[in-house]
Amino acid sequence: MYCDQCGAQNREQAKFCISCGAKLFDSQPIASTTEHSEQAITNNNNSYQIIGKISTNYGIQDKPKFPNYNSPIVRSLGENYDRKEQEKKETSTYSLWEIIKSLNKTEGRITPASSWKIIGILILMLLGVVVIALFKNEDLIKLYLLIISLPGMYLIYALYITMLIQRLHDLGLSGYLWWVIMPVVKYASSWIVTQFLNPSNYQSVAEFNIKTTGYSTLLMWLMILIIYCIPGEDSPNVYGTERK
Repeated sequence: MYCDQCGAQNREQAKFCISCGAKLFDSQPIASTTEHSEQAITNNNNSYQIIGKISTNYGIQDKPKFPNYNSPIVRSLGENYDRKEQEKKETSTYSLWEIIKSLNKTEGRITPASSWKIIGILILMLLGVVVIALFKNEDLIKLYLLIISLPGMYLIYALYITMLIQRLHDLGLSGYLWWVIMPVVKYASSWIVTQFLNPSNYQSVAEFNIKTTGYSTLLMWLMILIIYCIPGEDSPNVYGTERK
């Protein structure tokens, strides 16, 4: 019999540990310590389901299975393993190119940090237009717009649809909510703008409509960007285990 507190070996009929004095509990001996290191203890807590793997990782191959899940040493091993797994998740990041390639589909999850990398690229593209416009060279402006047109449209499409759905997945929400969110955002932005703009201040209805459309579109994008700022779920959910 082994102590579940310190791991010391005791005689089978012992009531208390000869090493630390802790009360002993009956447990079934394990024939092979190698088998123990490969087995998982059945428990609802994920940390203890992988106690066999923990024993291998931490070099505890010469001790049998711990029968008491609430013992300090088991809890300590579980906490250490969870912390190391969390560190692995934090350090294993996707490259920017991998994130961009994944934007052609709606499956998966994406973090706010990765989302803002894509948004940052779009902002740099727009700033490039402003900088080139300062040179007042129409040919240079046309060339620049031609170069960024395809990648720009791809990223805007992703920002508006696929990446937004992946963000909903990261929040634990269904991607079908996109069909609800977008009409609501469009209607809300148009309604807010019309409350502040007075048609009598404009010379024609067309001018008023242009201003309304421009301001409502800007407000709509600001509302969408709020979704890209909301933290998601760190733990796996039904939409995926990994976060880009």
